[in-house]
Amino acid sequence: MKLDDRLLQDIAELQSNNEISAAVKLSAIIKPQDAESESHLFSTRGVPHYYYGKREKATVVVNLNPGKAAKIADKEFENAPEEYKRQPTDLFIENYHKEQRTYVLKVENADSFDVKQAAFLTPWRDNGIDLPQNPDWNDKETRNIAAKRVIDNKLQLELVPYASAKFDFSSRCVELLFPYVDTILDEIFAKERKYIIFASSKFEHIFKHYNKVNPNTFDLSKPIQQSDAPLKEGGSLYGQCRVIFINHNGETRPALIAHTFPSQALGRAYKLMQKYGEFCFDEYIKTIL
Repeated sequence: MKLDDRLLQDIAELQSNNEISAAVKLSAIIKPQDAESESHLFSTRGVPHYYYGKREKATVVVNLNPGKAAKIADKEFENAPEEYKRQPTDLFIENYHKEQRTYVLKVENADSFDVKQAAFLTPWRDNGIDLPQNPDWNDKETRNIAAKRVIDNKLQLELVPYASAKFDFSSRCVELLFPYVDTILDEIFAKERKYIIFASSKFEHIFKHYNKVNPNTFDLSKPIQQSDAPLKEGGSLYGQCRVIFINHNGETRPALIAHTFPSQALGRAYKLMQKYGEFCFDEYIKTIL
């Protein structure tokens, strides 16, 4: 299913006061030991977030799913005004796309996750985002500018659009994620792109399993690269990434899996995240040229 088809189905179910059936079905991917953990549950009664930003942008960053507790996401829709929830489905979806495109207008103070993305992408030349040059990440105004620009001038896709506080999955049910891989590939290949970045090592695991059913979709033959030294002098965290090639609808495009991107050690360490982004960009350029 295309992104727009999935969205229509989800919203129609929400507006009928039903759980989103696709989100319910995905619950099977949760590891048995996590099945009773609220932090791993997917939102089944909240508005799904397939993307943020503008769908035509040249730089694409793909995350696993929106990081928000399912109960909170569900409550947000439950407590929304009735006129919002009951508007005609086509108008609801039209407004949904408008809100996703203009999401930056809701941002007053920079969220650390958005600053983190900005720091990572700063070294990626010609990314179309217009990030501050030689940024001082200790400066609040710099962080706010960078966060707003990275929100507004890239496409952020979510593999799974249903929120959860944590995201992990059982390999025995990983095939339930494959239709969502199809959806993001269709979306990515619908436009010309400059950079395609998958922001978690978990994508590598998903892609290896996906290749068993759809051979050669993801060329993972290039080795994982590791930085020569720790990202922080005297530290133990090394940067890792892998350049891959995606074959879809008769076309091949390069991309990068940023294994170290989710590291909590880099969460607010923006200077180190920029250093990691530079390492990834250098490896990407060396491989594709």
